[in-house]
Amino acid sequence: MKVTMQTIADRLGISKNTVSQALRNKDTVSVRTRELVHETAQKVGYNYSERANDAVTNNGSLFALITTDLTLTLNSFFGVILSEIKEKILKNNQQIDIYAISSEQEQELQLPPQIEQGNYDGIFILSYFSTEYLRKLEAIKTPKVLIDHHQPNLDIDSVLTANIDGSIEALAFLAANSVQTIGFIGDIDRSPSYQERFIGFELAQKQLNFQSKPEWTICHLKENQGFLFDAIRQLDDLPDAWFCVNNGYAYSLINYFQSHKLSIPHDVKILSFDDTDLSRMTHPRMTVMATNLLEMGDTAYALLQERITSPEAPIKQICLKPKLIKRGTV
Repeated sequence: MKVTMQTIADRLGISKNTVSQALRNKDTVSVRTRELVHETAQKVGYNYSERANDAVTNNGSLFALITTDLTLTLNSFFGVILSEIKEKILKNNQQIDIYAISSEQEQELQLPPQIEQGNYDGIFILSYFSTEYLRKLEAIKTPKVLIDHHQPNLDIDSVLTANIDGSIEALAFLAANSVQTIGFIGDIDRSPSYQERFIGFELAQKQLNFQSKPEWTICHLKENQGFLFDAIRQLDDLPDAWFCVNNGYAYSLINYFQSHKLSIPHDVKILSFDDTDLSRMTHPRMTVMATNLLEMGDTAYALLQERITSPEAPIKQICLKPKLIKRGTV
């Protein structure tokens, strides 16, 4: 049987490109990993050559970013993160391939063949995928990092927002602005981040003694303006303020209230998570709890480099604290 870099990679449980970098004594790989690769290469009889067919180019590391086709359309949120990662990669003379996964591919657990073959030094996983799909990605030995998503039962590094703390701080700000009754609106089934924002909402609601009614907690509503209008129309009365899980819900909520001649923030206050283009398209502009998206991209890049150089290090979850941006809806 022909001995290749993949043979060494399989023996050590690392990616083929990590083997290539170790054989070239790149400092992107830890000293211990380089030693293990050279020792294993000698044991299996692998003769390394810069011109070997399975070697990667010497123009720097090659990365993949995998996301859903829907995520790629959200330019003012995930697009900012992606642009920052691409800028870091280009600055370091590295390369990146981007794969948009359709809902059908996700359901059928289809990975891009290049990723399954271990052709990359590292993989960025941007935003939400099903647990089953993430498990298939986890099985690939290439170093990887999850961005704005995490799963407690997966051994993958992640960078995410401190959603619970952010929600608690948001509600404390509302309480300081004379809010006594409060509602929640969103779809917590859509994302673990949204679930965490709801957990923070519930914790803060109890801690700050907000008054509420069951019908003001709308937590399984699809992000659709027509659905939202119907849900609000059915309410007999309204809370002083609404906490929205993202800008899309807040945008529709503002449209509804203004079309019914309610003044924001005089008649009703609105505070939303995130700071996308939508937050600056309303009048007044939205008061928001915002993640630093540039920092999220930078942190994800640095964390993946760390995983490549230290593959045996403990799995990390890095939470970025969001910042309250005070505008006109509170």
